[in-house]
Amino acid sequence: MKKSIVRRIIALVTAQLLFLIFIFCVFVYFSYAETREEIIQSSDNFLQVYGKEIKDRLDKMEKMLNSIVYQNINLAKLESKDESERFYASLALSNQIKDLTAWDDSAQMLVIAEGEYDICLSAEGDGVSFQEGEAIREFVLEMSRKGRKKARWYFTSIEGKSYIYRIYMRGTRAEAAFLSMERLRHFWDNTDFGNQAFTITDGDGTVWTSVGFLNDPKLLSQEGKNLEEPQFVKRQMEIVEGQVCLESFVKAYDVLGSIRYSAVIVILLILGSIVFALLVIRYIRRELLHPMQHLTSVMDEISDGSYELRFQGGYESREFIRLAETFNRLMDEIVGLRIQSYEKQLELKDTELKCVRLTLRPHFFLNAMTTISSLSMQNKNVEIDAYVKSLSKNIRYMFRSGLHTVPVREEISHVENYFEMQELKYPGSVFYFVEMAKECEEWRIPQLLIHTLIENEYKYAVSPGKTLSILIRVSLAHFQNETMLSVEIEDDGQGYPENVLKEMGEYHDKYPEEGTRIGLWSIRKILYLMYERTDLFQMSNVEPHGCRNLLLIPEKAKHEMKEETVQNKIG
Repeated sequence: MKKSIVRRIIALVTAQLLFLIFIFCVFVYFSYAETREEIIQSSDNFLQVYGKEIKDRLDKMEKMLNSIVYQNINLAKLESKDESERFYASLALSNQIKDLTAWDDSAQMLVIAEGEYDICLSAEGDGVSFQEGEAIREFVLEMSRKGRKKARWYFTSIEGKSYIYRIYMRGTRAEAAFLSMERLRHFWDNTDFGNQAFTITDGDGTVWTSVGFLNDPKLLSQEGKNLEEPQFVKRQMEIVEGQVCLESFVKAYDVLGSIRYSAVIVILLILGSIVFALLVIRYIRRELLHPMQHLTSVMDEISDGSYELRFQGGYESREFIRLAETFNRLMDEIVGLRIQSYEKQLELKDTELKCVRLTLRPHFFLNAMTTISSLSMQNKNVEIDAYVKSLSKNIRYMFRSGLHTVPVREEISHVENYFEMQELKYPGSVFYFVEMAKECEEWRIPQLLIHTLIENEYKYAVSPGKTLSILIRVSLAHFQNETMLSVEIEDDGQGYPENVLKEMGEYHDKYPEEGTRIGLWSIRKILYLMYERTDLFQMSNVEPHGCRNLLLIPEKAKHEMKEETVQNKIG
């Protein structure tokens, strides 16, 4: 039972509503994604700026430390057994690090310690109290006593303050540069971060300092704790790979809040669209549904066989008038194509019968009878028996000929039988060799295609007393982006005359009324009718002498008739 127009309209309105809801969801999703991407880009820009500041500060600290460690003979003297040498070396090193901190405040504190002799030298900058300095010196001295530590950046908490430091250790000697987290983030002072926050973490992801909303104790109870993510949009930049990392955070719900007003506007637009859609549906019913019903009724009659029926006016819109005219024109073309299709079938049938007549030419049987008679006069009864057997196989195969395909192995078997029959007529005149890949054996080709070319060889290239070599090569090849069967037939004869190559270079629709090479023309015709292509048969001469025939056979024929016997055709 067909649905009513009202139900269809309700279904359309419902579908439209669902579609608009879908659009709203897509809008929210992409707006969120776009806003999030903008926030990420902004965070990355801040990270680049702040990250460069931190990197420059750490590089300066490293240079200060390197100026103490490298090529400094006084460091080695700190380990001397001579107390006076250790004293003067300590004095020189102490003056050196004090000069460094006086000229460059990149590091808040430089410390040199020798654990074996309990030597600890230091120079403090601004912001380091006496108590904090003592604690840092004891920290470095204790590390020098414990042994080797990799040269890299480390974080630690001393006297309630977080520090980043770099340390070099050799034996029981240690040199270190310290900087508090408060001093490291000085460029953040008096900055309003709004909904954004930053943290500095170590290689394990442990937070050592933070600014912005992350200073809220509810979010970050204490430094040194890993910060969990799904409630944040997080970006990070490695200041020193695997050692120091700067991270940026934006609250996830702030991203949604930035698109809230846009979503309200979209909802109002959707409601307005629904009202407008109801008016459009009313108009469509009058201007579209009624004409469509008329068009459908006419199409139903045409599909029932009334091919002469056409749309006859009665439409007010320009689109329906054009649709009717186009449909009428297409119907005329379809009827014309049906007629052409019938003519094509008739042409296929006519060509098939021509192929049969070509394979049953009278001179073939006259030559066969002449050969048998000649062998009989020579009392070659064994040869006559072999010839008759080969001839009978040949005739049975030829009687099946027509516009249908057979496995290539079957065609090759027939050709080999044909060679055996002709060997009795032209003994020692032909040497042939067949090379065929195993995977090609079941590929189907038009029947008698190869036979026609071999028969052409015997007609024009074989001469008694001379030996003609014929090579048949069957393989798979790629031609114009398609896998095809390649059949190459080469000989070492005189080759094709130039006029034959010129005439056969172009495809013609009709057989020559008179003349030779009708077999070659029939090959071109058959390939065109079965595959609708004119480039599947190629002829050429080879150096120093001889000819080459190339057949390219697609996997499926576009037009193929059922196999019939000649007797059925005649009957």
